[in-house]
Amino acid sequence: MSACPLCGGDAETLAELPASITSESKALDGESRLRLCGTCAHVFTEADVDWHAHYTRDYDATLTDGGLDELVVTPEGKTVFRTDYDYAVFRRMAGDALHGAARVLEFGCGRGRILNRLVRDGFKRTWACDLGERYAAFAESLLGKGRMSVGSIPEGPFDVICTFFVLEHDTNPLQSLKALRQRLAPGGTVFIMLPAWKTNLGDLACADHAHHFSIETLDAVLGAAGLERVSVDVATAGTLAVTARAGEVIPLMPRPQLVEANREAAQPLLETLERLQHLPTRVDPARRVFLYGAGFYAALANAFVPKVAGIYDANPRKQGLERLGHTVAAPQDISKHKHAHDCLVVCINAKSAGTVAAQYREAFGQVLTL
Repeated sequence: MSACPLCGGDAETLAELPASITSESKALDGESRLRLCGTCAHVFTEADVDWHAHYTRDYDATLTDGGLDELVVTPEGKTVFRTDYDYAVFRRMAGDALHGAARVLEFGCGRGRILNRLVRDGFKRTWACDLGERYAAFAESLLGKGRMSVGSIPEGPFDVICTFFVLEHDTNPLQSLKALRQRLAPGGTVFIMLPAWKTNLGDLACADHAHHFSIETLDAVLGAAGLERVSVDVATAGTLAVTARAGEVIPLMPRPQLVEANREAAQPLLETLERLQHLPTRVDPARRVFLYGAGFYAALANAFVPKVAGIYDANPRKQGLERLGHTVAAPQDISKHKHAHDCLVVCINAKSAGTVAAQYREAFGQVLTL
């Protein structure tokens, strides 16, 4: 048994992964283990990695505004870039709290993709912080000297505090949320965007996501930090966004029914991992293997089938980049090559994988999904 990092309760092991694949789609030395707390039902990952050293020295938040970005599908079925979508959700949910005179802090700013939008839209009282020194120069060029903190949180107070895909990486998110609450101005708003593991099970296999949040566990952590949820957006698969304000401290409570529900909800991912372990035997050995998707799922598949002949991805900002030893090609290029004797492994979210697989069954001799 292992202790839950939130409540200290005993946690069971749901899965052991021989490779630790990060959200940057990189393989780290060391195994990782997916755990479930038997008390508060929190799902978390332990990995044989020094995370503080990783984030201060090695981690690179590659997403930028106008540069490398991800594609997401909106509730209306449109495909847009991640930064466009995230910022629009933030502006909508923050509402009147994000007025022209608001004091704004971004907790974990990375390469400034959100800061760039805030500055462009005229928000002049903006601060930021992150663990990585590599982000400081660009953030200060946007915000001005003294507005970017490395390794610490500015004192505030702030009218709006926002954080995008950070708390899942945080080794102690409860402590961080308590610190943010202390810096919140009276009547202030906290905006949080996170991966939602129940609608994107691949999140559970991401080794540098130390914590895997659902709305139930996020509400519990917010309460323990003295924050209460005001609004929630779960419209886009794989994403959870909330706004919160200061409230009473509510201690973490045992939730046996949620423990069982989370164990059941994680089962499809455990089955996917089992299929991945058998992927080498599922692939016809006489065929060359190509991957569709150049992100996290591809890196995970590559850990089991390392001899890949090429990679395709629909994201134009990834095309032409080097991934897993290959230059990423556009799906339109598939028709230019003879793949009748090759195998295509579709390495994307399960909700879309079936559609893509069906689209290319005639082009390849074998098509597999994870």
